[in-house]
Amino acid sequence: MKTLLLLPLIFITACGTQQHRAPVADAAYIIAPTPPSPPPVIYKLKGYDGPEAMEQHEVRQAQKLCIMSKMQPVTHFVSVRTDVGSKVQVPVSVTCEPF
Repeated sequence: MKTLLLLPLIFITACGTQQHRAPVADAAYIIAPTPPSPPPVIYKLKGYDGPEAMEQHEVRQAQKLCIMSKMQPVTHFVSVRTDVGSKVQVPVSVTCEPF
């Protein structure tokens, strides 16, 4: 009999302890959009409109595809002269070769 009297009391107190949250659409919580990133720099050979330099993430992705295909990735580089006069090796392609 006592349990029948305690059940409504427990139910009422359990519903009364619910936490209320503040509305999310408050002006203080609005996040400003991020500015657009600058376009990537593409290195080209002087006097030649052939291969373009690959970015690091492009090289990694191509190498990863070769490895997932159970092949060996081979990265091809081209020498590019910088403004200072020195030469830099720049990746231009990745090919997959069997083991």
